[in-house]
Amino acid sequence: MGEGLLRIWKAGCDCERQVREEQTRVAAYEQQQQTLNRRFAQAHLDERFLDATFATFNRVPGTEDALDASREFVEQFALRRAEGRGLLLVGENGCGKTHLVAAIVHALTREHGQSCLFITTIDYYDQLRQRYDIERAGGIS
Repeated sequence: MGEGLLRIWKAGCDCERQVREEQTRVAAYEQQQQTLNRRFAQAHLDERFLDATFATFNRVPGTEDALDASREFVEQFALRRAEGRGLLLVGENGCGKTHLVAAIVHALTREHGQSCLFITTIDYYDQLRQRYDIERAGGIS
């Protein structure tokens, strides 16, 4: 090096690193949201229950056990799944069974990354009946 020559090396400033980190966080969040949106679309969650959670459940006398059992089902989902155990909710019309099932779908999708299918018993039976009719007519082998 010649006399009087001075070299200056500039390291990246902290603000550039912070911008890159924020961009990474935003991209990860957007990816997570896309995955959640895809899982919710696959779940076929009825529009009436898009915001159904345990917190928004209308607690009336006699529904406490169902709410507790639904929360417990989500908390112990991995174990229950491994054991092949499910959850059956039984009650009168309008007591909140469908809301609780939708809340379970929300919780399993968000907290456990599970794919779920939301279908009412009536729709399930209709699909079974249609499938049976098609098979009986010889349409599916």
